[in-house]
Amino acid sequence: MDGILDSSIHVILGKTCYGYFACMPDFNVGCHLGAPDDPSYNMDKLSYAMKNKIDCSTVATTLRTISDKIS
Repeated sequence: MDGILDSSIHVILGKTCYGYFACMPDFNVGCHLGAPDDPSYNMDKLSYAMKNKIDCSTVATTLRTISDKIS
């Protein structure tokens, strides 16, 4: 398995009376989010917390994908 990168992003997702939030403990960051099925808005919010656009897109897209299970 030489040359294969294994990576992950641990996301703690929660909901308060103010809406959704996500914490990414491996990055030491967290932020408020919009609805899970709004990747554009969430990408914008995540970009303030996480500097890597690929990681932001990964989290926002994953939330969109599982939004029907968490809303």
